[in-house]
Amino acid sequence: RGNTALEWLHLHYNQIGDRGAGQLADALGGNTALKMLDLRCNRIGDEGAGLFADALRGNTALEWLHLHYNQIGDRGAGQLADALGGNTALKMLDLRCNRIGDEGAGLFADALRGNTALKGLGLADRGAGLLADALRGNTALKGRIGSPTEVPGCSLMLCGATRRWRSFGSMRIRSPTEVPG
Repeated sequence: RGNTALEWLHLHYNQIGDRGAGQLADALGGNTALKMLDLRCNRIGDEGAGLFADALRGNTALEWLHLHYNQIGDRGAGQLADALGGNTALKMLDLRCNRIGDEGAGLFADALRGNTALKGLGLADRGAGLLADALRGNTALKGRIGSPTEVPGCSLMLCGATRRWRSFGSMRIRSPTEVPG
């Protein structure tokens, strides 16, 4: 809570679950130094995602939040998406390999229309058409991680959506059968 020095915290593969996520989210709320938090592979579900969403609303330091390979579904994704509206610090949110479906992707699409801070969002497999539509008006996002498998022609939709971007970092489209590198 009173941390003024620690900027990167890697706690992946620790099975902290929703309870541990709640304790970390509580500490994150008042933290002004931590810039990157890696919580991949920790069995965090919708409850834990909701607690992080609450912490993100008041946090002005955290820039990277890695929550991939957890158990976050549409409800948790919706809470995180809602938190993006009031957060101007977060630059990268990685939610790949969770349980987020079209509903959750749609909620992120709505959030991206008004967020100008987020530069990278990791989602896979779902809602590519919804995200492509949201990206048309978003000038901040530099890249998106996803897969074209659910919506035929989504690569074309994403190309059309990114046409107005002045700067583009990277985009990696992977299939769900490809092993992440």
